[in-house]
Amino acid sequence: GNSELIEAIIAARDMSEFAETVTKTLTALTNSGFAVFHLFDSNEGKFKPIHTFGGNEALNEDIDASSFEGEFGKILSSKSMSLLTEIPENTRFFHKTILGDAVPANIVGFPIVIEHEVKAIISLASFSPYSSVQLEIIRLGMATIGTGFSNIQANDQSRKLADQLSLKNRELEAQTIELQRQSSALNDQNVELEVQQKRVEDANRLKSEFLSNMS
Repeated sequence: GNSELIEAIIAARDMSEFAETVTKTLTALTNSGFAVFHLFDSNEGKFKPIHTFGGNEALNEDIDASSFEGEFGKILSSKSMSLLTEIPENTRFFHKTILGDAVPANIVGFPIVIEHEVKAIISLASFSPYSSVQLEIIRLGMATIGTGFSNIQANDQSRKLADQLSLKNRELEAQTIELQRQSSALNDQNVELEVQQKRVEDANRLKSEFLSNMS
């Protein structure tokens, strides 16, 4: 199980792919019916779902990071894995059927903690109770997922810095070209002034010669 998770993490090239591959792999390994990967957005102070599987539109809702209610709040406050066996009726995890809303038997969620801060939360839900083997797969996978998340985050930051540097270089090149254009235009103006000055000098010289001859 953990080897499959490692392979999925290694294959991910960015955070979006990481969320998708990790979620899909965990869903398959634990036979889950629902899954959602929430990533913390520090600008908005919210956890945003960047990949969901199964469930309904409620899984696509943002979660306020200051809210410590429900299954999400328990994970945020404890910064550890949480297993819910008594699912509240207002849970976000449900599946609409012709017979009504089907609620899962278990919901398990765990945080990705980097430098003592929760950076993401992965939630899984199953219509059947999770077995001890399935829960152990999740527990063992938490450290691997955390390491993979750190690497992906570092790669994303490096990519953003590289993009910013490339943009600055393009701006500098554009400024250099503009300065060269202005310098060329100024040089042309100086040449034109020199020509005009020479004409004035020639005119003054001819005028002086003419007046000298007349006298």
